[in-house]
Amino acid sequence: MTTQPNLLTAGTRLALIATLFWVVGCQSGGAPAVASTSKAPEAKAETTKTQPATEAAKAASQASSPATPKAAAPAVAPEATPKKVAAASPASAKAAGAPAAKDKKPNFKIATSAAAINVGKKGAAAVSVAPLNGYKWNKEYPAKLIFKAEPKNVKLGKNEFKQMAGDFKIGDKKTEIPVSMKANTVGKETVAGVLKFSICNETACIIEKADIQLAVNVQP
Repeated sequence: MTTQPNLLTAGTRLALIATLFWVVGCQSGGAPAVASTSKAPEAKAETTKTQPATEAAKAASQASSPATPKAAAPAVAPEATPKKVAAASPASAKAAGAPAAKDKKPNFKIATSAAAINVGKKGAAAVSVAPLNGYKWNKEYPAKLIFKAEPKNVKLGKNEFKQMAGDFKIGDKKTEIPVSMKANTVGKETVAGVLKFSICNETACIIEKADIQLAVNVQP
């Protein structure tokens, strides 16, 4: 009789333990938690669906808004026009002095005389300079007549004829430079040189430069 209460007590204990587990499981909210996790993907799906609509609305607002750089374009056009007009204005052409260069008159006149010499003989050609427009020959300037290339048929007395060395004949109206030479070979040729000199008027002196060509004819 003492063993039956012990067996009932063990069965009762197992039933109580099972009941406790069930009650604890219901109170912990496990089932609702599972239901909430199943609804979470639906919320995510809804948010992803709304993103394309937001981006489309943003693109539409940008397309409808006016472009800012277009307003700056008209401000540049008025500035470019005056610059082109100023560059093409006739005032700049007058400042360059082109018409004055056409009307400029020479301040001197140069003449040359040919040389006709027999082979083995000495002779001379001549260069003369006549100042114009109120100018006069500058006696103080070291004028020179220079021949750089050697002639073929004659031998020049000098390669450089200098005013300071007494090679020039200075006059009131013109200055002459005799060019002495000796004939070696029969033939005709042109002897080229450069004359550097100065002329003055009542207010100023100017330096001039001129190319010289002397015709030479060597006969037998």
